[in-house]
Amino acid sequence: MRKIKNINKIINLLKKEVKDFEMRFAEMDDNSKEFDYLKAIRAVESMQFNVGKNLLVDFMHGNLKNESVKRNSLNKKTLFGFLQLYSRKEVEDVVENLLSNNLLEYQQLPDNIFIKVIAVTEKGKRELANPSHYKKKLSNRFIISETEITEDDKTLFQAFDFFLKPYNDEQKKAIISAKNKILCVAGAGSGKTTVLTKRIEFLTTFRSINPSKILAVTFTRKARSEMTARLSKSPYCEGVKIETFNSFCEKILKWHNDLIYDKEFKVISYIQKVKLFNAALRESNTNANDALSS
Repeated sequence: MRKIKNINKIINLLKKEVKDFEMRFAEMDDNSKEFDYLKAIRAVESMQFNVGKNLLVDFMHGNLKNESVKRNSLNKKTLFGFLQLYSRKEVEDVVENLLSNNLLEYQQLPDNIFIKVIAVTEKGKRELANPSHYKKKLSNRFIISETEITEDDKTLFQAFDFFLKPYNDEQKKAIISAKNKILCVAGAGSGKTTVLTKRIEFLTTFRSINPSKILAVTFTRKARSEMTARLSKSPYCEGVKIETFNSFCEKILKWHNDLIYDKEFKVISYIQKVKLFNAALRESNTNANDALSS
């Protein structure tokens, strides 16, 4: 009798697990794109050998041009190309998101420490068993609205045609917008840097904003050089500060050096780092492989 009760208890628990599982996946069906990250984790688990980021991205994107895909018959796997409707950049972002959330991780190969492969973390395995990361994604999700061009906007565009002529309507609105905060979402090569530069010129020329009160921060030295060259052509933009994130943070550290360090603050360059590393290797009479593996 006791055994029957125990069996019934187990059956009831299993029914509850199945019901919970079905409810989770019913919710997943409603937000299928939000759950692609689970398939990405599963894709890493399904590999019969260690894979790097590029091969993983090509596998999920369905790229048959990758020789490793064809040589190892990865195109025959169920999950091959499940993100083929994404752009390659979007697939790379999926992987980066999983790495930053510690669901995937880079690991070094035992026989070659300079090669990094991607593996599922313990947290990633727990996520597959009981998905919860998607809840954070859904709760933090925000809606990006399409730019609305009104009749008033078109009147302004016409009035500033001498200044805005080369740009499309969405770019024009970003350049002359009277709002304090603007979020411009656009793909690579679509003219974001150009629009930002033109907006700075608009603010200093037509809105009388003091150029010394404007700070533009970009990711690369190339983008900074482009912005500097463009703004140097306008007499109203003299004094605008244009920095990369690295140079801006370095300057903050230097400005407040006395609050942090007891001597002058310096950031060594990449070349200096290599020289110091090589000097340390010579001094310790070792090579790079031994140093990195110890």
